[in-house]
Amino acid sequence: MERLAQVPSAQKTVIRAPHEKLVELLLGLLTGIEYLTDLSEGAAPLVKDAEVAAAWKLRRMADASGVSRTLGACDEQTVQVLESQLDAVGQPFLARAVSDLRQRNVPLVLDADLTGRPVS
Repeated sequence: MERLAQVPSAQKTVIRAPHEKLVELLLGLLTGIEYLTDLSEGAAPLVKDAEVAAAWKLRRMADASGVSRTLGACDEQTVQVLESQLDAVGQPFLARAVSDLRQRNVPLVLDADLTGRPVS
């Protein structure tokens, strides 16, 4: 959360800070949403999951339209800083996982489609 709070945004904080809505988008992607509206209207809407919000130190989740407005306010600098912060957070986990696979002589399979559909 601290790293994402450093991501610049042209949006002001009214109820939720812009970085909190970026966290929500990332959580949604990790849970397999296909559409942004799935955050609010999917089979298991993330916005209604108080336990997930609490685990990430969020008061409540924003609805999909709030996340959409935050994404619309992102410029090139915002995207570049977000990418670098996510790389910094994820790199140690990725390095550890790849090292484990190498030690066990297991091939690395990368599926970048978070929707669960087979990669074509």
